[in-house]
Amino acid sequence: MQLKKKFPKYIFSTFCRRIEAGSKNRYKGSLFDLFRGFFRFYSTFPFERGVVSVRTGHVLDKHSCSEHSESVEEGDSGGRQWYGKECMVEDPIYRYNVARATSNRDTWCRILGAFRETSRRLEERPGLGQIFY
Repeated sequence: MQLKKKFPKYIFSTFCRRIEAGSKNRYKGSLFDLFRGFFRFYSTFPFERGVVSVRTGHVLDKHSCSEHSESVEEGDSGGRQWYGKECMVEDPIYRYNVARATSNRDTWCRILGAFRETSRRLEERPGLGQIFY
């Protein structure tokens, strides 16, 4: 609230114009389709050989992610964070493995099982209103 009083014209009018200009959404599906697609994506993603990359919108190779990690200062972890992990998701800004804590196979199997079961249940539902019944 203080910023609005201090800079009413510049910050908020500029910010709102940027949001309006950048908020043109090309996605024409429903919220339910987007929600269902999220779980479908993660329940079928080839985690054993690929890295989820929001930054590129493509599947990355863990070897290239490891090489990048080794080329920048990241303390002890470096490229090792991409090996021996069940799930690999690249941070879009700093490019480290945000899912590096999923190294326990049993835990990862439970997580992946939840994604798959949720995806299966959502495929059986006609819309968002029926997901809780």
